Amino acid sequence: MTNSKFYSWNCIIFSAIPVTKYQVALVTSDFLHDPQPWNNTWITDGLFWSTYDEPIGRADHTAELRGMLLENQLERLDRQACVERYIDTDIRHKDVVIVASNISMDQGLSLVPSNKNSSLIYMHGTFTTRSKWMWTSAWMCSSWHSGNITVGMGQPWCSSNLLLPHADDWLLKSWRQDNNGAVLREVLLSVDYCLSAGAEQIPQGCAIRYSSILILIVTLIIVGGLIIVLVKALTALVGYEQSVDFKSLWQMGLGHVQAYAISLTETWGNMGENAFYATAFLANGCQIILSSGWYFANSLLSRMLLARQWSQFITQRKNLRVSEPTGDQRSSYTLSLPYRYSIPLLIASAMAHWLMSQSLFVVQTLGFMYQPTHKTDDGFVRIPDLDGSVLGFSAIGMILTIITLGILLIALLALSMRKLPCRKTDDAEVSEVIRMPVSAACSAAISSACHPSAGEKEAELLPLQWGKDETGVWGFTSRTPLGYSLRG
Repeated sequence: MTNSKFYSWNCIIFSAIPVTKYQVALVTSDFLHDPQPWNNTWITDGLFWSTYDEPIGRADHTAELRGMLLENQLERLDRQACVERYIDTDIRHKDVVIVASNISMDQGLSLVPSNKNSSLIYMHGTFTTRSKWMWTSAWMCSSWHSGNITVGMGQPWCSSNLLLPHADDWLLKSWRQDNNGAVLREVLLSVDYCLSAGAEQIPQGCAIRYSSILILIVTLIIVGGLIIVLVKALTALVGYEQSVDFKSLWQMGLGHVQAYAISLTETWGNMGENAFYATAFLANGCQIILSSGWYFANSLLSRMLLARQWSQFITQRKNLRVSEPTGDQRSSYTLSLPYRYSIPLLIASAMAHWLMSQSLFVVQTLGFMYQPTHKTDDGFVRIPDLDGSVLGFSAIGMILTIITLGILLIALLALSMRKLPCRKTDDAEVSEVIRMPVSAACSAAISSACHPSAGEKEAELLPLQWGKDETGVWGFTSRTPLGYSLRG
């Protein structure tokens, strides 16, 4: 759906959107004077641009549609109104008849093999498989396609921006080809007006679903490269002649299901019902990288701050920080980091995970088809075979994720460049500085630096500083004064 707002979190909870298959009939300008019934045994259901010599499929309710047409039960729309209605994939559409202004029956241009003078020029469904729902409205731009070209990258995306400027001279193209794909005959139809069976907004058609299996295995998902995915996403948009400037990408939105922003649709179609798990694994592939990145960033920052706090004992007297404080001792950090570091890190991590979940996400569809022969309130019948899962993407989401991770990386690099605390030596003629012995988290190095001065008891309960006592021994002590001479 081009405008449906859609949020997921790690694909454990996700939304399902309704998609509708309907029939499109192209007819001559004098269709009312055709005494013969329409032959639908040759129709290639779902291919809006061509048919073959041998029958491949047929429309499901050709006779019923023609009956509604002849009995004046369809709503007449001018070209612009027809484009505006059927280009909107957020609406559940019913069948539509496209009336030509430049073709009559006596011209013999019908693609019906048994009757070239039929008023039915061509008829097709909008899509056939669960992975092709995003091309529901692609038939409206068939004049942009050439023979032997399938729908997909390599031609402009059929959008209102592309089609509405051409509403007054709207053209549709179909052709007949043999079983080897060679084009035998092409028909270019100039649209006069449309006759529509209607369209409905059905908000209750959406659903929220969850997968208990994914709750258990979401942290065990295959890994993808975010930069590579972004490049491929932008390449796909360029292939559909969509603008990739920042403003256009921003208008695509985060987590919005855009029909032209769907990847690997042929792959998903071949997977059938298993496509959901494949799309979920791919959508979550980067999440484990982010989780690992957060772990390493937290570990790196913890080590840097540990080294800094350790080094500060040479410049200031401080209380020890321990798990179970006694006396003047301080407690340890709840998140292993000072709050001024841990809170921004948690926010950055949550933001990156959320942005990633809106950059690659599962789009699951609920298939419907307009069937006036069924006794339902609105004529729409559920077609489970059209249910499917594909992988949607948001290029702006990927860019914002990269920016967030870039800021985090730059912040870590900036913090790593800070020099550790030090102090000048007491020797006036020596310009060197004194720093704490480097220990990192090595318990042996820490232990060697922590021997108390002789006769000092319970020093660990008092504010301490590292220096040289009156006996010339370097270590932690609560006594004053302390010396910092490099001489013996």
